[in-house]
Amino acid sequence: MKNIRRYEEWPEKGELVMVKIVEVRPNSAIVELEEYPGKKGMIHISEISSRWIKNIRDFVREGQKWVAKVLEVDKDRKHITLSIKRVSPSARREKQKEYNNEIKAEKWLKMIAKQLGKDENRIYEEIGFLLQKKFDLMYAAFEIAKEEGKEALIKEGVPTDWAEKMEEFAKEYIKEKEVVIRRELEIMSKDGRGIKWVREALLKHGKGERLELKYISSPVYYIRIKGRDYKECEKLLKDFVGKVDEDLRKHAGHCKLVGEIEE
Repeated sequence: MKNIRRYEEWPEKGELVMVKIVEVRPNSAIVELEEYPGKKGMIHISEISSRWIKNIRDFVREGQKWVAKVLEVDKDRKHITLSIKRVSPSARREKQKEYNNEIKAEKWLKMIAKQLGKDENRIYEEIGFLLQKKFDLMYAAFEIAKEEGKEALIKEGVPTDWAEKMEEFAKEYIKEKEVVIRRELEIMSKDGRGIKWVREALLKHGKGERLELKYISSPVYYIRIKGRDYKECEKLLKDFVGKVDEDLRKHAGHCKLVGEIEE
């Protein structure tokens, strides 16, 4: 299978990218950027793990695929530096999911191209790059086709024959899924009636089918959040923490994120 392609020639600083380790050196790893054909980058040993590294091969090996964060892009020198350790577990999962979805979208576009009598080897030039420019991700265009219909694609310049087929494929292949995240929180109040204020804040803001809060041991709680994707879950988390923290600060307290729990 060919790599997923982006219409941009170079990644942007701060972007998360899929990389494949192609060479491991004593103090660095050389990688290929999966979404940017022909582009290679370097991960210094200091950017591989927050743990002390005695032997770099204990952490990375040729052939492995990782999610990496772009630190610098020097187009003149054709040099890209990246980091693995600066990618959080949730961001890594989200990027992996995004990449896998793009593989699905590419597969569907090839199938559509065959049905339309078009060259499946030129799907990016024919439609893929257009979808990326209009919707950022090819898979996102299929999601819109499922939710809003072909008209939403045609409105953005997608040819009618492609839009009609994309709606058909989206309704057939995209199933509703649910994402769950768990986070550890510190929730407390130093006020004499602290327990009362914490309880009131949690009852006020912790309601809803998507939120599940459990007490661990004072002042530690964990929250379980359900949503359509990680971005939605993280927004729900941010809103909850912000509202509870605002209430508790009136009573010498706070609510803050202290850790991530692997699901």
